[in-house]
Amino acid sequence: MKHLIVLAITFYFISTVTGQSAFQKTYAPTSSSLQSINGCALQTSDGGYVIAGWENYLPPKMYVIKTNNMGVVTWAKRYGKELLPPPIQTEDPTAICMANSICQNSDGTYILSASINGKIVLIKLTSTGTISWSKTCGGDGAITHIKQASDGGWIGAGYSYNGSGKDSADIYMVKLTSAGALGWDRIYRFSSVDDDYGNAIEETSDGYVLVGSTGQINGTDTLSDIVMIKTNTTGTIQWSNTRGENNLNEEGLHLKKTTDGNLLVCGSYEDDAFVWKVNNTNGSITWGQRLDIGIADIGMKVDEKNGYYYVFGTSFSSFILSFLDMFAVKMTTDGSTVEQTWVYTQLLSANLMCNAHVTSDDGFLLAGWGQSMLGTQDFLLIKTNSSGFSGCNEYTQNTTLNIYSPHAENVTPTNYGPTSVASYGTMAFNVTPVESVLCQVLPLVANAGTSSNVCQGKSFQLGGQPTATGGTTPYTYAWSSSPAGFTSTLPNPSVTPTGTTTYTVTVTDNAGVTATSSITLTIVPNPTAYAGADATICEGQSTQLNATGGNTYAWSPTTGLTNAGISNPVANPTSNTTYTVTVTDGNGCTATDQVTVNVNQAPIVTASNTGPYCTGNTIQLNATGGGTYVWNGPGGFTSTSASPTIPGATAANNGVYTVVVTGTNTCTASAQTTVSVGTPPNATATASGPHCAGETITFTASGGITYVWSGPAGYGSTDQNPQIANCTVSNGGTYTVVVGDAAGCTSSTTVSVTVNPIPAADAGANTGVCYGNSIQLNGSGGGTYVWSPAGTLDNPAIANPTASPLVDTWYYVTVTNDFTCTAVDSVLVQVRPLPSTFTISGGGQFCPGGTGAAITLSGSESGVNYILTLGGST
Repeated sequence: MKHLIVLAITFYFISTVTGQSAFQKTYAPTSSSLQSINGCALQTSDGGYVIAGWENYLPPKMYVIKTNNMGVVTWAKRYGKELLPPPIQTEDPTAICMANSICQNSDGTYILSASINGKIVLIKLTSTGTISWSKTCGGDGAITHIKQASDGGWIGAGYSYNGSGKDSADIYMVKLTSAGALGWDRIYRFSSVDDDYGNAIEETSDGYVLVGSTGQINGTDTLSDIVMIKTNTTGTIQWSNTRGENNLNEEGLHLKKTTDGNLLVCGSYEDDAFVWKVNNTNGSITWGQRLDIGIADIGMKVDEKNGYYYVFGTSFSSFILSFLDMFAVKMTTDGSTVEQTWVYTQLLSANLMCNAHVTSDDGFLLAGWGQSMLGTQDFLLIKTNSSGFSGCNEYTQNTTLNIYSPHAENVTPTNYGPTSVASYGTMAFNVTPVESVLCQVLPLVANAGTSSNVCQGKSFQLGGQPTATGGTTPYTYAWSSSPAGFTSTLPNPSVTPTGTTTYTVTVTDNAGVTATSSITLTIVPNPTAYAGADATICEGQSTQLNATGGNTYAWSPTTGLTNAGISNPVANPTSNTTYTVTVTDGNGCTATDQVTVNVNQAPIVTASNTGPYCTGNTIQLNATGGGTYVWNGPGGFTSTSASPTIPGATAANNGVYTVVVTGTNTCTASAQTTVSVGTPPNATATASGPHCAGETITFTASGGITYVWSGPAGYGSTDQNPQIANCTVSNGGTYTVVVGDAAGCTSSTTVSVTVNPIPAADAGANTGVCYGNSIQLNGSGGGTYVWSPAGTLDNPAIANPTASPLVDTWYYVTVTNDFTCTAVDSVLVQVRPLPSTFTISGGGQFCPGGTGAAITLSGSESGVNYILTLGGST
């Protein structure tokens, strides 16, 4: 009887477990992948996961993807068939490549079983997916399950095609050495009328056991039965049997050695999954159950962990919005009770399982193919915590058990072998899968903080920042202590321990997952601080402080201290100041003490002079602010007067004069004044030129800070570098500049400027010329002439060239005089066209003395006069 699935996608399964990762993710091997079939996936020794599968494409391509513990891709490869070997190694683009199974070896490497163009191929990979070797064995077919044996080699189960008509597939079992050489292999045939398949293999203490299926050989139909074969370590059959009922499909899909040395077997029984406990010695069933979960169920994998058996598989869902679901069933080891059933679904899609097992953190890994966020069918990984919670698309389900222990037919199959092992060329290519996160729950992590020494009497805040991460919010907190006495439900409570105490926080998330963390606080005594004796200084002076009692020191205020972080800084306060030193010992404990520095005010001193001065002046110094004065200056000058003088100033008196003033409290202060005795500046000046009238005259001067210019035509300026624009001949002459320095000392210099006149250029009056004729131009006003444009002139370098323009033309003449000054004028020559349209009519023959005939000239061109001349008459 089937059961309706409760219409709820996500439940939180409450139990007590520690922080674990949980997620549902899909992986498209490439960005262009549309449908990818997951052949196998499993947890690796580093806590991550490896996926092997193939892309349903033309031709199919196979991939291996490695992730970390949160399902994030760390490397990914595509593997293909070699067409040409190195050094010109190329890939066969037509090869059909399908990955069937993968196992991780004890050294972190991998064995990948594949079918390439129908052949069985085993590929040894490094821990990062690089190909170590590739070999083929068993002919055409597939190894559907490969695992490492205890001797370091490998055992595999699958099928081989023998090409004999209807009975085309036989069970294939192989044992390889650790170097990949053939130890032994066998091809087993149970049914002479149908196919036989090996689906899984397991190593026991005394050999190997295979489970699979065979075309039914007992009864009247051709449906499949379950087959099991036990061999010793060299491949000799110890026992074999088939189990099934007429008119029903049964298939053995997986088996696992249990802790008691026997076998757990699962598979499908028509519309139900089944699980058996099988005796390793003789193949008898200890107990068997059918599991009724959905409309139709297939037991794909079995596992054992922590005293329970687990059955994983695929269920044809009775939930209206999904098609194929994955399930996990937890059972007691006697097979009598289902503890819990979990179902993992995708709306409007199918979760077809390829592999599943219990992970190292007691969660589940369920792998197959499912729908990504983009709607493609990709490799699917579901990772749960030990409560079966992955974060989305899951619910609990009732499972009905029915006893299932069919009669065994002890059948000895026909066997063939051995075959041979040969090297096979394969190639690897890096790929970038597209990862889709359907949901993700980071592992719950508790953080109680860091164990620390706590100074006596001080408080300490427990917990991290934050105290809990991962899992599913909200969190609850439970703090306890040892010795007992402290509890809190806050994430970051404060404590003031009186003795060494261990504090433990237990964090529980909304899914019932718990995580714990502890820290120990150790009480240490505080140091004894001493800041030293009080001191008195004059303003501007300093005193050295001396503190003792710790390893490090911190003074405050820091104002006036050379270094507030040492024990003996120099203090130079501007007023009475009390300094506090905080002493810290090697345990980080602190104590404080104070010292006062009293500051006597220094006199307020000013110093000045009446300069600047020129040579020969009297220097007057002035000071204020105290009771006594002591001056010092250049040339050994000294004085005790407040306002001394120095007559007859020279350049030797230039410099800084310092006065030291002593107040009534014996504190002193000083001030300085700078005396400047100037000498006449070194005046220099230049002027541009010579110039033609109309140009700009530029003057430059240097040597001082003030400038006064004078010159012809009443010119004057106070600019250092003045200009005269559009100059005339009257601007020529001598100019004088008076240069002054900061002391008021002056000197002068002169420059001469020449301004030449420009010529009076005349190109003549505008004129005209008939088309095709020439005309003489007449320029005047200078010594040399340059006409332009020159193309229609007979000589553009004379005053009166002949012009022969074809169109109206402006002619420009540049006239240069003896001072090389130039001027330009222009003349327009218009070109008059010849008349082209006129008629003459009349005339004819007549006798002398007879009546004459009229002759007429006519035309209509504008601006044209028409004149008819006959025999010299017009």
